[in-house]
Amino acid sequence: KFMMLGGIVFVVSLFLIGQTTDLLTIAILKIISGVASALVFILILIYSLRLVKDKPERKIGAFGSVYNLGWVVGLSGLFLIGILYTVYPVKATFYLILAVGIIWILLMFRFAKHYESPISAKLSFSHLKKIPALIVFKSMDLAMFSAFIFYLIYSSTTNTTLTLPNITLLVIVETLLFAVSIYIVGRLSTPLLRRYWVPLCITFHLLAAVTMLFAV
Repeated sequence: KFMMLGGIVFVVSLFLIGQTTDLLTIAILKIISGVASALVFILILIYSLRLVKDKPERKIGAFGSVYNLGWVVGLSGLFLIGILYTVYPVKATFYLILAVGIIWILLMFRFAKHYESPISAKLSFSHLKKIPALIVFKSMDLAMFSAFIFYLIYSSTTNTTLTLPNITLLVIVETLLFAVSIYIVGRLSTPLLRRYWVPLCITFHLLAAVTMLFAV
């Protein structure tokens, strides 16, 4: 139920972004969509992939890699949105997000409803209390990705070479590298190394943020 609710909030908040021009409202909706997306992803990890007992690092790393490769498909839609934007108002193009989002939610409901776990995975406080901290980490990741996009868009206003196709290509390359890095981490990770991945990830995020700030 939380996964479905998070999916609905994620899709609706993204759709509403295209229905307003108020910067504060857009920022609030982006935060809500980021938290909702993080909630869905973390719930999948906790209540599904926690059942993986054999080499969990490798299997969860492979899952994360495939999951993030889905962004490449979504980013390819930037070309379609760019074409639609030249023909239709910006609000109309966001109906595409709403349509795709509804299909995604229906598919998620269809498969989640009929999923039968071979191991009992009842709701427990010990796992539920881990969600807020994990959401913070995942939201930070999504925030950095959004900042990366905003930085490219900002740079495109002063750099004529950063056209929509070039920006899309850069983001696709970044996403591919991110997916590959997740897979490599999953292959290299061991129970002894788990505690170091999050601090290392935060360090890289901070270095990326400082780099973009000084580059602006």
